[in-house]
Amino acid sequence: MTFKQFSIGLFTAIIIALGISIFKLFFEQKVVYVETNKLLENYEGMKTARAEFQQKATQWQANIDTLKAELDREIKSYEAAKGRMSMKERELNEKLISTKRQQFIDYQNGIQQKSQQEDFQMTEKVLTEINAFIESYGKQNGYDLILGANNSGNIVYANDYLDITSELQKALNANYQGF
Repeated sequence: MTFKQFSIGLFTAIIIALGISIFKLFFEQKVVYVETNKLLENYEGMKTARAEFQQKATQWQANIDTLKAELDREIKSYEAAKGRMSMKERELNEKLISTKRQQFIDYQNGIQQKSQQEDFQMTEKVLTEINAFIESYGKQNGYDLILGANNSGNIVYANDYLDITSELQKALNANYQGF
């Protein structure tokens, strides 16, 4: 065997090895995606968390409605009686109503902020749980990469066979144990 034949053989072996490596890199990777909005929407943990949050929100709204009704009654009562009041009594009642109105507005704003904060925390907790499950699921099933598709268009196109949303949804809900 000549040096030229040896070089051609070595070069051919390198090209074949490189080709196999490229093939494995691009074609043997297990890359899939999940429709994150669908996964989140159909996750039993999210449904439970939303139901619990809705109960709180309903109670907060009932409290606001009660306070508003009380304030409206006081205003109506004042309007009916102000003709019989002295100037000093009217000023005192108007000041009292104005203070109660501001307290009501402050309470309403505080509840709105609390509602937003609790909604954010609830969503974060569920997302953390889902992400941990997806990581574990990916490792158990030999996936190299699981992408999340959402309405923002971070995955513009992918073949349907790469979508594991349905199987992941079933596994995630089977794993759900409540909060």
